[in-house]
Amino acid sequence: MPDTARIHIHAFRVSKTANSAHLENLIDRIGRHRLEDRVRTIVTSSVRIERVTTRHNDAPRETYKLMDFVRFRDTHGPGKASRDHAVSDFDLGPDEYFGEETAALYVPESRWLLVQYNHFGVRPNAMASYFSYFDQQQTNSYELSIKLDPDAERRFMETNDVRRVELDLDLTQMRAADRDRGLGLGTVAQYGANLNGAKLKLTLSVGMDRKRRLGGQVKDAVTDMIQNSEMVTGAQIAGRETPEGQVEVIDLLEEKLTAEASITIGPGRRLDQEERFRALIWARNHWRDILR
Repeated sequence: MPDTARIHIHAFRVSKTANSAHLENLIDRIGRHRLEDRVRTIVTSSVRIERVTTRHNDAPRETYKLMDFVRFRDTHGPGKASRDHAVSDFDLGPDEYFGEETAALYVPESRWLLVQYNHFGVRPNAMASYFSYFDQQQTNSYELSIKLDPDAERRFMETNDVRRVELDLDLTQMRAADRDRGLGLGTVAQYGANLNGAKLKLTLSVGMDRKRRLGGQVKDAVTDMIQNSEMVTGAQIAGRETPEGQVEVIDLLEEKLTAEASITIGPGRRLDQEERFRALIWARNHWRDILR
């Protein structure tokens, strides 16, 4: 079995409402709570920050708030197996669960949050919800904006004449909050969910008319859906800088800023926490000229 694995890292800009606590202060408060008091329910999953540690960078001078999130898999999970023995259970107690770990690094000076990608772990939107709901005595609200690859970001910013938007939606991830935000797509999505459908593809286009373009704040609307709902599994926007220009397609999920790092697999086959922290710090330094 290999002793290393590759992980992907993405970047998000953190924003907050005026009355919300500074995120670095909230993270420090979370780290002072007992482990059992850090658990919060996000949608239907129990989530907590396992560890908080602070590191400092001297040149340039920055603070790194390193965190390791865990999502409890309290439904079902894998067994253990070998070539010579059939699959068998892990020896879990009645109050023990499989834990999906996801590391993150926050830079207070520039408000960038770097996140290890773990499909089964705590997603960035869930992290924002965890921060927002953690302190029941204070009204906090945080949002994360994904950072695109510089070339994709340039093309997106220059697209003034939007002709087509395509969204892939996972109906199994639809929440009450999505419906409240108008993300339920009304009767169509409800029909799909009622018929046990799992995927929905939405295409909004001007058709063949070269003089038409999608109106309103279409780019803002698409960006808002991506940032605030786990439903969106694919998002493309097709447009051009001027009505006479060439139409380009920008994939707002596939073209996000991504770094790949190799880390050591621990003795229990878990991805070592310190190795994941090291990878996040490496990504921060690697993106020094991009994440300002």
